[in-house]
Amino acid sequence: LPEGTFFPDSADYAWLEENENIRPLYGTSNVNTTFNNPNPAYVGGLEFDWQTHFWYLPQPFNSLVLNVNYTRIFS
Repeated sequence: LPEGTFFPDSADYAWLEENENIRPLYGTSNVNTTFNNPNPAYVGGLEFDWQTHFWYLPQPFNSLVLNVNYTRIFS
């Protein structure tokens, strides 16, 4: 049963922001910009994975693989 933990650093993640600017002479326009998150962020989690191969079944079923995954993320 493989398991793992992960704690990626999201301090350098770029967020997408959409602003609606109203310009009386030209109507409205949407401006999409990106910005760096000014606040520290924490993301972590656990992952468990189980996989089995049905090699003992007759063809074409002997190439089937069953994979069960559980992931828990904390942010």
